[in-house]
Order: sequence, then structure tokens, then C-alpha cells
Amino acid sequence: MSRLHQFGRAKTRRVPMFASALAGMLLLAACGGNAEGDTDQVSGEGFAYGADQSEVNEVIADLEPVTLSYQSPASSEDHVLAQSTIQFRDYVEERSNGQISLDITWGTAVAGYGEVDDALLDGRLDLAYTLPVYDTSSYPMYDALSSLSVYAPSTPFAGEAASYAMMSTLAWENEDVLDEFESKGLRVLSPMINTGQYGTWCSEPSDDLSAFDGSTISISTAANSEIIQSLGGTPVNLEWLETYEALERNTVRCTMINQPVSASSGVTEVAPHMVFAQSGSPSKASGSHVAGSSFEELPLAYQQIIFDSEVVAFDGWLQHIENAIVANAESGAEFIPFNDEAQAAVDEAHEKVVQQHIENGTITEEHVERAKELADIWSDHATELGFEDEGTLGDFDEWYNPEEVDFEPLGEKLMTETFLDHRPGA
Repeated sequence: MSRLHQFGRAKTRRVPMFASALAGMLLLAACGGNAEGDTDQVSGEGFAYGADQSEVNEVIADLEPVTLSYQSPASSEDHVLAQSTIQFRDYVEERSNGQISLDITWGTAVAGYGEVDDALLDGRLDLAYTLPVYDTSSYPMYDALSSLSVYAPSTPFAGEAASYAMMSTLAWENEDVLDEFESKGLRVLSPMINTGQYGTWCSEPSDDLSAFDGSTISISTAANSEIIQSLGGTPVNLEWLETYEALERNTVRCTMINQPVSASSGVTEVAPHMVFAQSGSPSKASGSHVAGSSFEELPLAYQQIIFDSEVVAFDGWLQHIENAIVANAESGAEFIPFNDEAQAAVDEAHEKVVQQHIENGTITEEHVERAKELADIWSDHATELGFEDEGTLGDFDEWYNPEEVDFEPLGEKLMTETFLDHRPGA
């Protein structure tokens, strides 16, 4: 049976959820200082989600054009993460009848992730993708909630899609998470974006705890630091260039990163063996699309166009993840599942991290139960829409066909069941 028996068709247009979220960010910050055009029309008339293009054109006919600056996480237009940015741009410009233009900066040329919040407020950026888990002191609730991604389904196709929807819903339902952005003057467009399953990429193959025990491992999140320590390893924070050199010299045995980062950074050259969990996943460094407080100054219809792009962005970001797995496989990566003993130890370490957050008072048992419930709900939705894994991560490149994949139907369901409550003008 096809993984997408209900919509197995080649895509003719894509705008990633990631792009859409970015779109929302762009729009938000659009009025913040970099937006060009008349932004004095603070509200104006809006349109219903899914409205015909002719209706949208009529609503925006008298609005002045604007140009919004957006910083893409992709380093260039040819980067593995560029697709979502391009799809986002195409959707926004097409839906706005060319009246919204996106000025894209590739990579972190304007502001690193530690500066993105400030850049959105001081006008250097209008919209951006950011990684709040890199600043746990400012986003403690976000960090704690991200740790619940360990309960997300872990399969490489249907599981990644359901995980994205699960974590998005969990974040939108949590006012404390949204308040962490809003208290800084930012507007959330997409609160928690799945960046792909994390694995431990090592210079030597192993399916047991020797991948951790006594090893120095480069990590990117606080939660994964706790996991590494629980399994007997020593976590270190290194810039990527330092990590690459450390792996070459065997001063660091492994690095814990996701598929898109590994595919775009050449990690398979020095650490081609990815050891991964068969259930659950190391806490993901979830991303977010945000914009500055001036977003509210844009015409309502422009705000809605940016926000609505989240459906295509959902598709685009998931395409990044899947294409990265294929790229890693083609470059010689070996995917090794933990054996049962190691898996049990990893599961115990995951639970320890979650319990620490509960003891600290950042999350509650109710959050944990809701995460598990949402994992089941969105897994069921994915199944209903025809998503199924026809193999494992180990043979992913043999059974995955991007020409048969369309994530937008699940993105539409996520939009109507979760995002629409937060749509401008709702």
C-alpha cells in the first residue's frame, strides 16, 4: 500500500510551514523598521481562511505594497533548508498579488540566534526563524515543553509529520510559552517547529551504551546535556567548525544533531555512524517563527496572508527533514538503532529529564499526559490521511519517494484545528 494512498501525487507548488511561520514573522516585523511602504493602515478589512484568490485581491486592492526582510536559516539558496524559504516567499507574493515582497537574507548574516529577538525589535529584521532553546534563561517554559518531544512518534516519515503537529498543538495550547515571546515584544507565528529526529553521530559504529559511556559528545540543548551525563558521557558545547575538527582528531567521539544539520554540515565525512533511539527521541531543538511587535501595524489582510502560509511551510519543513535523511544516506551515513539494553537506558534518561522539569515547577504531570495524548491523536490523523512508513530509517532512501509526498493535507488539518484560533482577526 502506498504511504500516501489518498494523495500520492507530485507537488507542483510548495511553501513550507517553516516558510509560513517565517511568513508570519516577516509580517510581524514588517512594520518594525525594515518594511517599506505605507504601514499606517493599522487594521482594515480581512478575509476568511481559504477564501478564493479573487476575494483576497479585492480586499487588498487599495493597500500599499510593502517589502519585508526575512532571515532564512539556510546558508544559501542551494542549501538543504532553502526550499521552505523559497516556498514561503512564493506563497506570500502570489497570495498578495505581488503586493508583499520578501527581501531574504540567507543564514545568520543579520543576527545570530542569540540576537534575533533584538533584531526583530530594532528593525534589522522583520521576520525570522529562531531557536529559543539556545536561550533557556529567557525561554524556560519553552525549553521544558520541548523536552516532551521524547514522547513523539519516532518513525522517519509518518512519525516526523505527527511529531510536528503534536508539538505545535502543545505549544499553542500553553499560554506560558506564548507569554515568553510576547513579554519580549514578539509575536508568535508558529511556536514549535519540528527540526527532525536527533541522533548521536559517531566516528565509530556502536549499538550499545559505549556510544556514550566515557565519551565526550557535542550537544546543542540543555536536555540532551542531561541525557548524555545520565548515560555516562561528557557533554560539551562547541561551534560547528570546532566540532568538525574535534571529530576529525577524535577529541570528541560523537555529536548529537538532527538530520538537516548533519546533511548540510558534512558530518558524515567524520562521523558517519548515527546511533538512534527506536522509540522516543532525544529532546529536539525545536524552532519558532516570530515577528516584532510592529506586526499589528500591518493591514489585517497582509497579516492573514503571512499567517496562512503556515500550511505550506509545514509541508516545506518536513520535506527538509526527509530530503536530509536521503542526502545523508547517499553520502555514506549508517543508521544504527540502539539495542534493547541501550534503549531502556535512553528511555530512563529521557524520563529523568522530564521529571526534573516537573520538580522545578516548569511543567506538570498534566503537560506530560497531554503530550502523550496529542502524540496518539496526530499519529491517528496521519494514518487517516494515508501516511505510513514502509520501512525504517536504515533503508529510508530505498522506499521514500519525494514525488509521491504531500504534507499539506495534514498541515491543513493542523491549521483548522489549532492555528486558526490564533489567526489575525480571529
